[in-house]
Amino acid sequence: MALPKTYVDELKKVLVRIYLHTQCTLADVSDVFRKAKKEAQTRKGEREALYVSLWDKQVETLSHIDCPQSVLDQIVKKKDETIRTAIGMDIPDHHIPFLIVVPKQQWGFDAQMKTLVYKGNKGCAYFDVGDINNIVSTPSEPYAIFDVEDGTVYRGYSPRKAEEAMQKDNRLPLVVEECIALALHTNVLSDHYLDCTGSRYLGGVPHVCLHGDELPGLYWSDFEDGGDGWGSPSCRGRH
Repeated sequence: MALPKTYVDELKKVLVRIYLHTQCTLADVSDVFRKAKKEAQTRKGEREALYVSLWDKQVETLSHIDCPQSVLDQIVKKKDETIRTAIGMDIPDHHIPFLIVVPKQQWGFDAQMKTLVYKGNKGCAYFDVGDINNIVSTPSEPYAIFDVEDGTVYRGYSPRKAEEAMQKDNRLPLVVEECIALALHTNVLSDHYLDCTGSRYLGGVPHVCLHGDELPGLYWSDFEDGGDGWGSPSCRGRH
């Protein structure tokens, strides 16, 4: 595959600078490219193995918490596409490469919240989840979100300020079912609670937290509320 002209032009500039400083030969440059290609292939293989393991672990978790079989059947078909997409992205080491998400149309919020267990306590919703609306577009079938940041970056921000910061950072706010997936597959609630900034409830924002620091709960708060124990997680894509 041919490189775009802009890439070729930039590469020429770099090679000219290298030649002027080192007087290296074409053979030297070719050797560097061969080594770089080999290293890139090795890293890709390592990432692929890591992502396959991550996928399998998430599917195993879902299969052990009474996720509907019809949903699991849809999820397993997306393995190759999800891993291929993640490999093609430049994802920081401290971010989660991807999370499997089940939309509310296929597995309701009340059922999903019960999968969150902390100190033996099952989670639940404390308001009418039927009134939750998303302000971002999400698929109607099981999907993945990519390059997930768990809310640490926007910790202490109100949902409004977090949303504004995400727009500048080219990030997307998570909706309720995505925050539930984050809480299910990680221990994030032991560190901070999650504002579902991509969703709305009565003008406010739903959030996933530990009621009394022990009971997983889906609550809501004002769009302007913020605190050090709260963060708005984000991602860089979903499909």
